[in-house]
Amino acid sequence: LAAPDGWEFGCAEHEQAWKRFIRQVDPHERMFEAAMRDLFRRQQESGLARLTEERGVKSAEDAAEEPFDKGKWGKIFKTSGQPLLEVSFVDAAGNVLAELGVGFGFDVSEPEAVRFLERSAQRFAREVNETTWTALKETLTEGMDAGEGIPKLSSRVKDVFTDASDRRATVIARTEVLRASNGGSLQAA
Repeated sequence: LAAPDGWEFGCAEHEQAWKRFIRQVDPHERMFEAAMRDLFRRQQESGLARLTEERGVKSAEDAAEEPFDKGKWGKIFKTSGQPLLEVSFVDAAGNVLAELGVGFGFDVSEPEAVRFLERSAQRFAREVNETTWTALKETLTEGMDAGEGIPKLSSRVKDVFTDASDRRATVIARTEVLRASNGGSLQAA
């Protein structure tokens, strides 16, 4: 949010512009956060199923080595996140065009826009899943080394996803929505 010449940080105009920006991105952040919570819930169910398969200790060792199918979950996160990123991107682009008084709309099918959204969705999916994967591997390996059984290992998985659904979902939503919003603003300008 660039301030016109003469605006001082915290002045009335700056405060109004900031509040307007927050009103624009807040609904997108809430939608993205809800989607993240749902994705983490589903991913937890998948991880717990992998851990508690009938094979007992071998299943726990497999789960500690490979907590979930990265390829599968990468696709799921990318497919779920890309439309949400696009909405933020297009909304921000439209706001910039409206502020500039330009008499035409934004075309999200432009190659640069398509490339930006594709890369953003891919990065989002990869980074979020890598963080979750690492946290699960570490905690499951620690539990296996301590000789914990399936119930305690399952509790460890739930702890990782409790943190993901609470703190991480909010941070991820804010980061991704702001990235998409800034990208849309720049593309429109």
